Amino acid sequence: MDIHPRRERPIRHMRVLTSSGVEVAAVRDEATASLVGSYWGDVKRFLATGDPSALDAYVDVVIDGFELETDLDAIEDFDVEGQLDFWDIYEK
Repeated sequence: MDIHPRRERPIRHMRVLTSSGVEVAAVRDEATASLVGSYWGDVKRFLATGDPSALDAYVDVVIDGFELETDLDAIEDFDVEGQLDFWDIYEK
């Protein structure tokens, strides 16, 4: 008998950038949430500096069925279109 049952963590609904634009992924654990946060930070860094090297780590990474966008031209296009919101990566 487990006297200290594991509490289930709530699912976080986080925005991810895909080839179709921004989608909402259901994130079930801390490691994945951290990865999504790091991804957005690296996208922002690329747009600010032009250095794409950090985005290499996200090639073929899939979050809740959504493959993260790493095409540099596509990322720039989504930024110009105003689809990227770095202030709030959590869906409300």
